[in-house]
Amino acid sequence: MRFTRRHFLGVMAAAPTASSQPARGKIDIHVHLGRDRQDMERVNSSNVAEHVKYLVARMDSAGIEKSLIVPVEPLFPTKVYLEAAKLAPERLIPACSVVPRPANTAVELLKEHHKAGAKALKLQPMQYDPRDPMAERMIYEAVKLRIPVLFHFTDTPLSFPGMLEHVASTFSDGQFVVIHFGGVYGFERVLPLARLPNVWLETSTAFTQVVNSPAREKLHFLKTEKRLNKLVFGSEAPMHYNEVFRAIDGLIDGSGAADAIYRRNAERILRLTISARSAENDQGRSTWQKVPEILRAMGIQAGNTVADIGAGDGYFIGSLSRAVGPKGKVYAVDVNESTLKRLRTRIQEDELANVQVIEGAAGDPKLAPASVDAALVCDSYHEWKEYPAMLAKTLHAVKPGGRLVIVDMIGRGEERRKQPRSKLIGDHEIAPAMVESEMKEAGFEIGERRDPFTTDGDKDRFLVVGRRSR
Repeated sequence: MRFTRRHFLGVMAAAPTASSQPARGKIDIHVHLGRDRQDMERVNSSNVAEHVKYLVARMDSAGIEKSLIVPVEPLFPTKVYLEAAKLAPERLIPACSVVPRPANTAVELLKEHHKAGAKALKLQPMQYDPRDPMAERMIYEAVKLRIPVLFHFTDTPLSFPGMLEHVASTFSDGQFVVIHFGGVYGFERVLPLARLPNVWLETSTAFTQVVNSPAREKLHFLKTEKRLNKLVFGSEAPMHYNEVFRAIDGLIDGSGAADAIYRRNAERILRLTISARSAENDQGRSTWQKVPEILRAMGIQAGNTVADIGAGDGYFIGSLSRAVGPKGKVYAVDVNESTLKRLRTRIQEDELANVQVIEGAAGDPKLAPASVDAALVCDSYHEWKEYPAMLAKTLHAVKPGGRLVIVDMIGRGEERRKQPRSKLIGDHEIAPAMVESEMKEAGFEIGERRDPFTTDGDKDRFLVVGRRSR
């Protein structure tokens, strides 16, 4: 009998062991379907619903909110795991397994699995040789799809650590997870790779054995270099939950790394949160945005109160939060309801305790008089329909001696800068001379104008600094 989603949901509703609400808690980045090792190979399309029911019930009892279910071709077929994830989409995330050869079909198969919902690629030693160029090609394709690569590595092959170091350095935008911690005898060769920002060590099987043996002493590296937060929770199977929990908790011993290991690392690796997805999208922007120079133009010091007016998805929020420090304050101002919701989520996910979201209006940022030391408006001034009112209100919100920094864009060429305001605004641009003139009219003294400040495609960005004199 082939189980349908409707049948599965009916079974789940009748199951007394499964809670009706998903638990908020841990994320398991590596688990297989099946009650035990022998059972794993017997999972197929006809019995997948009962295995999903079992896994979700065990997740509930262990406080696990989501699990990445990981196939291994040909033993645990990707097709079955994709079916399983559809039965509990809020709880289960499917990975895929692709044998890198034959080369002419492997890449297309990876793309098909990704289109069907696969959120990670698992590579198994029995599937490839680390020295095979096609293995690197598959990794390259996974990075292009923005999905992490999970490497099964337990002691052999000896060429794996060198390959991992190479691909992690070459594909800096990728995320790479060493499943099984590298093996009881191989973990020492991958431990140093935890220094790389995009390499993570998973906690199933070998990890628990190492922690519970004299070899535990060799893990001091993770503590002395503060790399415990490079571990990521994975169980391999529900029967291992408790032993993995004990090993992790015993090793970290109140170090504060638990949240990263049990949840936040997986959220980042799998791009599960608004914060993780935004941070990844922001990586390319950092090359031309010149954030440090913008912060210097704002004159920020620790303890200041600052505002990002038109904060959007919050690109500057983290930088501003760090710049003002725990005794400072950041106001993230926007007018769009959906944008405000994403901002609040990102701030919560990133635990930015000194950031407050403010719902502004078209002609008013809703900031108290003389409440901020500096304000930033980046790539949104040209959207201000009621700019005289917004500038006047912003002037009153800035403390005497405080600054307003406006960064915006204009197409290249003198003729472009001579276009009327209405034409430029229609093209989401504005001329720097207009901005400077309008800031002066509002009462700001112009302290600096950098034109161009940065370049992005066929447009220049400029920066204007205004000061409130009194």
